[in-house]
Amino acid sequence: MSNDTIPAGGVCPSCNHRGVAGDKYCSECGFPLAAHEAAPDADPLLGKTLMGGYRIVEFIAEGSMGRVYRAEQANLGRSVAVKIMNAALLAHPTMTDRFRTEAKAASMLNHPNCMRVYDFGETADKRPYIVMELLHGQDLELILRDMPLLPIQRVFDVTLQMLRALEEAHGQGIVHRDLKPANVFLMAQRGGGDLVKVVDFGLAKLRSAISGSTMTGLICGTPAYMAPEQATGSETDARTDLYAVGVMLFEMITGRLPFSSDDPTELLRNHVFDDPPSLVSLQADRLVPGLQAIVDRALAKKQADRFPSAEAFWGELSALSERKRLSARPVMKTCGECGSSFPVAARFCGECGAPAPRDSLPNPIDVSAPISAPSPRIPSQSSAR
Repeated sequence: MSNDTIPAGGVCPSCNHRGVAGDKYCSECGFPLAAHEAAPDADPLLGKTLMGGYRIVEFIAEGSMGRVYRAEQANLGRSVAVKIMNAALLAHPTMTDRFRTEAKAASMLNHPNCMRVYDFGETADKRPYIVMELLHGQDLELILRDMPLLPIQRVFDVTLQMLRALEEAHGQGIVHRDLKPANVFLMAQRGGGDLVKVVDFGLAKLRSAISGSTMTGLICGTPAYMAPEQATGSETDARTDLYAVGVMLFEMITGRLPFSSDDPTELLRNHVFDDPPSLVSLQADRLVPGLQAIVDRALAKKQADRFPSAEAFWGELSALSERKRLSARPVMKTCGECGSSFPVAARFCGECGAPAPRDSLPNPIDVSAPISAPSPRIPSQSSAR
């Protein structure tokens, strides 16, 4: 690969547009791609110790803004993740501002569903870095690649946790603006289920407007998950993130995106003008009553027609999830004597007459034991006054 091109399928660090081999400038936003070249195989950062005692141990992944490493913090004896900005981007103040915005936005969040930021600093060659919690698991993009149709209850649980993370972010005046499966991390919990972490606030918009990259008129984000106002370069707000959640909810239910095209411009047009297909036309057997209305509201073209907040979205979906959970409970149970099935509310087996187990009484009552009078209630000092 020559030094003045990017690899086929490379991602522009400015707008996340996927480029093609030979492009020297991003065809979407004009960012000079020649400066954004891949890091050499021999990584000079491996084995180095950053300020704060973070020793770089191994490379984990590379994104559009920089590389992520596993590091050891010797004084606390813990492993952390360190994201270090690509040296080639130092010449572009907008990229440096965006990197600092990510650090500031993430550090403001204190919630189990948001990735924690521990520290921020610069390397010896002035490259900014972020020290974050080290996550063990997979991002939702990889999970959906292997299992496009997650169980519906898992879809609800993952979405509800995403909304809790957004409730925290929006409460701090932070709009993510680049929510997508690659930025939703799932960690297996010991007791079962997933712990969801929303990550990568590189395109975050802060109420304090600390970054020049948040100006109206600049299209930023990932086209497949962009709200109509993002696609047209209009003003974004918390409801922009809720649209992206709606896209992911649609994707997890149906196994496909509401709009699909190899042309990013066509995708943006779809989000602005077209209605997505109905859930029943794609996955009728997975449709839960009331779910279509929730997805339709989340994907409304006008911001005013969407849920007003992550909390309101969570409330509607949580109620539906609970109804689904209750309806999944068995309506029949098995007789322990003859093996026949009978209604769960029945007191005796209709086949052999054996009494049904009393689920609400885990310890059987000994009817032969004498009944003792109840002990008198001794009032507390507060109730005796």
